[in-house]
Amino acid sequence: MSNKPNILFIDIETAPIFGAVWKLWDNNLSLDMIRDDWYILSYCAKWANKDKIIYSDCRDTLEDDYDLLSELWTLLNAADIIIGHNLDKFDIKKINARFILNGFTPPSPYGTIDTLKMAKKTFQLYI
Repeated sequence: MSNKPNILFIDIETAPIFGAVWKLWDNNLSLDMIRDDWYILSYCAKWANKDKIIYSDCRDTLEDDYDLLSELWTLLNAADIIIGHNLDKFDIKKINARFILNGFTPPSPYGTIDTLKMAKKTFQLYI
């Protein structure tokens, strides 16, 4: 049995929110103005100790990301550490929101490494 943690690299892409607006700038949409809400379009993942890249999208089931979420849940549930760019502020929050809206329980606890946080802490970049 290995004591090495299961490390997963991950990135998601989301669909935009479509809504009714009356002008091009400074819009604040209320919930009743949303025509189509966001959902997860795709994800790409890779285990640190494997060569295979895992990719899935919902191009055949637009606006229905349930099967994709099921795959994501299985990956996150098996991970000890998840690494990604802007992971804590965006990807994990979006994934968790879609989990709840689709009736998934939270996956097993895992740690995160957010490369955007690391870059901001280490370099004077404007990102």
